[in-house]
Amino acid sequence: MPLKLVSFKACPFVQRVAITLQYKGIDYDIEYIDLGSPPEWFLAISPLKKVPLLIVDGTVIFESAVINEYIDEAYPPTLHPEDLLMKAINRSWIEFCNNISLYTFQLTIKEKKNDFEDTLEALLNDFDLVEDYLKAKPFFN
Repeated sequence: MPLKLVSFKACPFVQRVAITLQYKGIDYDIEYIDLGSPPEWFLAISPLKKVPLLIVDGTVIFESAVINEYIDEAYPPTLHPEDLLMKAINRSWIEFCNNISLYTFQLTIKEKKNDFEDTLEALLNDFDLVEDYLKAKPFFN
């Protein structure tokens, strides 16, 4: 039975999971829902009432970082380094990138120019921090 990913069409956090699944070559189905009018089955299985959800043999996993950790551990090889300190650094930057994901989504829904510009500035500042960290390296690992 393939994995089932539950999403809505524009969720940046679901994209993180889909990227991991595709990078690892894992078969999965995706079901899009309307979060403005979610189906009853979704409300019954989603404790936070948000996406993504990953359904594995009838068991629900929620929160994109947790889902990605499951995928990485359940489907080798791991995307994380063996070194525990480097693994912790990777996880720290994954958490940091939550803001980047959120800002990119917010840019698509801002109605006022000032709000858009403030969000864009925050996004670009976060990009600068990532770029500064990566200057001396080809990638996080």
